[in-house]
Amino acid sequence: MLALFLSSCFAAGTITYAAVRFAAGQLFRLILRGDAASAGDAAGRQILAFLRRRYRLERAQFRQEAKMLARASVFALEPPLAMWQTRLFAVASAPPFLYAKSRRSPDNLFASPAAAVVGSRQPGEYGLRVTERLVREMTAKGVVTISGGAMGIDRQAHATALANGGMTAAVLAHGIDLAYPAQNRDLFAQIIEQGWLLTEYRPGVTPKPYRFPARNRLVAALADVVIVTSARKNSGTLITAGFAADQGKPVFAVPGSILKDDSDSCHSLIDEGAGVYAGINDLKPVWPELFQ
Repeated sequence: MLALFLSSCFAAGTITYAAVRFAAGQLFRLILRGDAASAGDAAGRQILAFLRRRYRLERAQFRQEAKMLARASVFALEPPLAMWQTRLFAVASAPPFLYAKSRRSPDNLFASPAAAVVGSRQPGEYGLRVTERLVREMTAKGVVTISGGAMGIDRQAHATALANGGMTAAVLAHGIDLAYPAQNRDLFAQIIEQGWLLTEYRPGVTPKPYRFPARNRLVAALADVVIVTSARKNSGTLITAGFAADQGKPVFAVPGSILKDDSDSCHSLIDEGAGVYAGINDLKPVWPELFQ
């Protein structure tokens, strides 16, 4: 598959930065598996050799760029092997590198249990209150809250973790030097002090519609479980839940009132087999060691 993809790129003359980043991620997964023969034939091996050279170049450029950004508390984040083998390995297009901005070490992020809390950008009062209670209870258990840094449920999840002395990570769909939406600039400043801003995009990369679904795959990948607290019909939150299911991660949804449409997607997820979240004890199967 990898050889076929890159062969088509060569034929079309379209080897781009994005294609190399995608291929570097695929190559990294092959290296972890010790499966260099996956490319198959001689042409495939030539492509793997090319990718190794490009991967080394990408890595060197990434580290050089990170050195220049270090004064702004931005650092190169190369997830440790254990992280790749567990949370990120299930993502076929996982980036081999991430940019991070934080006053904290990334070790806590990789070592701690983590939950993605996601939902509508325009939730009702019920969704906000449910999110506040959920994150407060998880924070008391030492769980890192991961979300997408957007308005609505994302903002409530991050803010609640911060207010209760917990750790939180916002996965961005743009360069780490930008604040989008602008209303969250103050929130991002707090996250830098107490958590992590994360992105796969180089500084200066602007938010585009197609980058948000791509961001969602990392929100799901960095967490042990995805919890949807409020989402209307056809909500983009379903994309994150879908990525989680594809990655073999458990998905929970909070049921809502049948008299409002705020939770239509939550009810759809439950119909499709998602777990019902009604309280912190529902997460015992995910982290039994936290409830002993």
